[in-house]
Amino acid sequence: MNTETEIRALVAKAIAAQLDGADELAEAPVWALCRAYNGCGADWMPQFLRDRLTSLFAIFAPAFLGHDWDYTNSDGGEEKFHAANLRLFTNCRRLADASYGWLNWRRYRARAAALLIYETVEDFGRPAWLLAAGSSAVSCGAAVRRLVPELQTKGTTNETNS
Repeated sequence: MNTETEIRALVAKAIAAQLDGADELAEAPVWALCRAYNGCGADWMPQFLRDRLTSLFAIFAPAFLGHDWDYTNSDGGEEKFHAANLRLFTNCRRLADASYGWLNWRRYRARAAALLIYETVEDFGRPAWLLAAGSSAVSCGAAVRRLVPELQTKGTTNETNS
């Protein structure tokens, strides 16, 4: 659970780094941001894994807050889904560039991580986007099983909520 102090610090970092959408974070109620923010990873992922990913990509935490806020306010639309993911990528790159100088190899490792994160949310984020919008078209478990066939077990079919 994130405290209001931690969320305010992330919002301040987003504003200082001039991240896209930082103004929206500044205007949002802190309690709502606390509820929306889960770090790096989807809600269906185990907490220990989200904690590890968030720690691994700690310099991107303000961008993750913005991305979680975008997903919380999802309308389920395709265009806004891609826009939210692109904003995450842009903000992660901006944080990488602000954190490391031009000649520092960590800058380019962080930029590569930003691209990996972007590709991951583009490829696997749609179920979370739809669920956040209140879509009853698919359960998260069924969506994950469709995306990762190895998780399908004998006798289990792809589910849909009716």
